[in-house]
Amino acid sequence: MILKRGPVARIAVVDDSKLVRVFVAAALHKAGHEVLLIEPDSLQGTLEALLAGMPDLMILDHSMPAFQGPSLVRACFEHPELSKVKVLILTALHDETMSERMTKLGVNGVLHKPIRHEDLTEAVEKVLGDPPRDA
Repeated sequence: MILKRGPVARIAVVDDSKLVRVFVAAALHKAGHEVLLIEPDSLQGTLEALLAGMPDLMILDHSMPAFQGPSLVRACFEHPELSKVKVLILTALHDETMSERMTKLGVNGVLHKPIRHEDLTEAVEKVLGDPPRDA
C-alpha cells in the first residue's frame, strides 16, 4: 500500500507579475507544497491575505508597484502571528548591497530572476530545513 503524503509546506507567493506567480506555483506544486497565490494590491491587503493563509514560507518580489517587498517583510516580522514566517526574496535586481540588506533585515535568502524550477525548489527545501528565526 502506498500512502500519499500531504503538502510539505504552505507557501505564499507574492509577486505583482501573474506570470511569475504561476511559474513559481508550478514548481512548488510539483514539489508537493500547498501554494497561496497573492496579488499584492496593497500592503494591508497582502498582510490580511497572509494572515488568512498562515504560510510557513513566503516567496516575495522585492520591487512591486503597490509597495516594496522589504516593507512587507518588516510588517510581517512585527506581527505576532506572522513573525515566524520564513522569507525568500525573488528579484530581478542583481545588487550585492541589496542582498546584504535583505539578509540583515532577516530574510532567509535572495533568489534572482530568471530562475529555474530546480533552483527554486532547492532553495525552498533549504530554507524550510533551516531552524526557525527568533522573533
